[in-house]
Amino acid sequence: PLRDVEQIVYFNSYVVLAPGNADTLVYKQLLTEDQWLEIEDRIYSEDSQLVGVEVGIGAEALLRL
Repeated sequence: PLRDVEQIVYFNSYVVLAPGNADTLVYKQLLTEDQWLEIEDRIYSEDSQLVGVEVGIGAEALLRL
């Protein structure tokens, strides 16, 4: 929907570009900054099992969709 596109373009929401092996993420799912920071912490922790997760924001993310 247009509202979702606006949220991504205006840097209000992140969008899942590739859920990888994360069972809680879905392609094109919108994330708040807090949700993304939580996921980012899990991705970069030393014992992380998350692989292939890609999240973007702004026009660059829309181009990748």
